[in-house]
Amino acid sequence: MKEKVLLDCIKGEPKGGLIECLMSCKKKKLIEIAQMRGTNVAVSWTKSKMSEKLSQDILENFKDDIAGLDKNTVEFLRSMAGRPAKDMSDIKYEEYKNLEKKGSVFLYNLNGDIYPVIPKELSTMIEDALAGEVVENVKDDQHISYTTALVNIYGACRFDQFANVWNSHNREKLTLDEAKTCMETHASSQGAFRYEDGCIISNRIKGEQEYSEFLKKVAKRPYYMPTKTEISFYSKNEFDKESLHYKKFESFVKARCEDQNHAHYIISGILDMCIVEKYTYEAAEMLLEENGFSLEGEKDEFSKIITDLMSNMKRWALRGAMPSQFTRANEVPFLDVLSMKHKQAVQGKVGRNDPCPCGSKVKYKKCCGKGKA
Repeated sequence: MKEKVLLDCIKGEPKGGLIECLMSCKKKKLIEIAQMRGTNVAVSWTKSKMSEKLSQDILENFKDDIAGLDKNTVEFLRSMAGRPAKDMSDIKYEEYKNLEKKGSVFLYNLNGDIYPVIPKELSTMIEDALAGEVVENVKDDQHISYTTALVNIYGACRFDQFANVWNSHNREKLTLDEAKTCMETHASSQGAFRYEDGCIISNRIKGEQEYSEFLKKVAKRPYYMPTKTEISFYSKNEFDKESLHYKKFESFVKARCEDQNHAHYIISGILDMCIVEKYTYEAAEMLLEENGFSLEGEKDEFSKIITDLMSNMKRWALRGAMPSQFTRANEVPFLDVLSMKHKQAVQGKVGRNDPCPCGSKVKYKKCCGKGKA
């Protein structure tokens, strides 16, 4: 199949074993797989050490990975299991992408022909898994999408809010008990989030103390109600990588890093800070310096880029809203990403001449409220 494929292909001869497939990936890709699976690796590790750690995690959890897949992907796995690499002109992008992100399937580009590979260790496990109880427990596609989307939108979501969102967009309603069971079941097969006491929680929120601090921060804020379009988008994406604000941030970092592995690590690290509301200039500067990146003479420009990025992304501290969507609050502090000080939010609706609640220090009418009546 000699055509452009919008997938992350590995150039060269297809490999057979899991370690071989992982070793044929670039270091950046191994880090992405580790992040997707919730596997702890360090950017300073060699590819060999990363591959060994990921291989162990993938083999230990592969049956659980299968249990959480949608029906189309299960059929895709079934069709590929035990087969040698072959031309993949009939394989759908979405089905491959979900598997590729977790390191279960690899795609090779050999002289312009595309070959999908399931490592032999995983191929031998597929039929056993599909022949048993796992097939009976294949989850409803929409339930999986909603669970993943609400974790990405909220950071942490209670079962009653899960039911509320689901019932707002679907004719077939969920009871609270069904919502709780659905969330708990899906969390057990995922590496990106966990289930605790009736709540699904992103693994970006680490440990009881961070979770407790998170709950205190959002306690007085109502959940944002996502649209069906947003649920569809965030079931596949943690944030919008196609936004102009993200592109500007990414370009700023990459243009100033000779080592693109370091650039990727910086981008991932700062995004993680932004997503979990832990961004400070000092923390970002330390991360940059550790990776040979200096902001000398560019501090203000960098701070403005980060402020714009955070002002136009879903904020967990705002219960899934963007700053421009959040206009009412009960004396809850907003994070000012430039000065790193907390302010009290405006009670009720934000006035056009009031400081923008996103923390930009610009009037609302010239920032998030631009163009609004």
